[in-house]
Amino acid sequence: MKKLAYGLLVLVALLAGAVFVLPDLIDWNAYKPRISAEVKKAIGRTLMIDGDLDLDVLPAPRLTAFNARLSNAPGAARADMATLRALRIRIEIAPLLRGRLEVAHIEIVQPEIHLERLPDGRANWNLASAAAAVSRQGSERGSGSASGFAFRVNRLTVTNGAVFYRDGRAAEKIEGLSAEVAAESLSGPFSISGSMIARGVPLTFDATVGQVAEGRPVPVSLGARIGGAEVSAKGIASASRASAEVDGEGKNLRTLVALLSGRAAPETPDVPYSFKTNVVAADGRIALNDLKLRLKDSEVSGKASVATGDALRVDVDLKAARIDADSFLTEPRPAGAA
Repeated sequence: MKKLAYGLLVLVALLAGAVFVLPDLIDWNAYKPRISAEVKKAIGRTLMIDGDLDLDVLPAPRLTAFNARLSNAPGAARADMATLRALRIRIEIAPLLRGRLEVAHIEIVQPEIHLERLPDGRANWNLASAAAAVSRQGSERGSGSASGFAFRVNRLTVTNGAVFYRDGRAAEKIEGLSAEVAAESLSGPFSISGSMIARGVPLTFDATVGQVAEGRPVPVSLGARIGGAEVSAKGIASASRASAEVDGEGKNLRTLVALLSGRAAPETPDVPYSFKTNVVAADGRIALNDLKLRLKDSEVSGKASVATGDALRVDVDLKAARIDADSFLTEPRPAGAA
């Protein structure tokens, strides 16, 4: 009996040692072509991992890919749509033993994403058609839910990312993007929080996104803080239309205007402000309906719209009993000036 106990102890020790040592003995880089082929099959784009592919066992299984890039759509300005310094995926062990692939944490380090609307109208980020085709093929083969294998991602973080957008007429960029996303499933609901720099202006944000289902509008709420101002929005969004109730307030309008224009904030008395409106975006047009703006003791109401077609068009219809814009939008004259 004692020999059997010693034998089992030795076997357990050998198995434990194999678990910890074997991952270091396997050349995981040999799997990079297979991973690239699977991604190509799934979304029609090529994934290249220029750096190493590593697997760590402790404290939990974690796969790391260094220096990866995803190819762009044909005809795009850049060869790669996305690049990243590192991708780390940590997997929960207990759910895996029950037939569930549960990803505890996905960490994306220094991603750079280039979004582009091509001259023929195509969007380089449109991967839905390829993914839908793969989904249909899986359903026809019965290889999806029939296997009983479930997949879930609990948490995703982005560190020091950048997003660039161009459409031939305009270009925008977001830098210093850091965010954390928590999800109940791959289709949501999602909660998001983070910070970024847009047009040189730092801001923080948080948002919730409802469950995403094809053909159904998605409930969305958003909060943002920039230059002492707070803005919140709550509404619904679909592929062709978005609408939301938006309101915000701040302590000094002149500080916000100076920040957005890249100028130093003037040392002047505070100009508190607040606004509320219903925003509808569809067919290249953004409409601000039921707009109510309060500046100090003055109130303005009305509506406005912006159309982005071949030529930019702005329509504004505002009404106010009295408003003295010079008192809070112009720089004060120095003492003794004429």
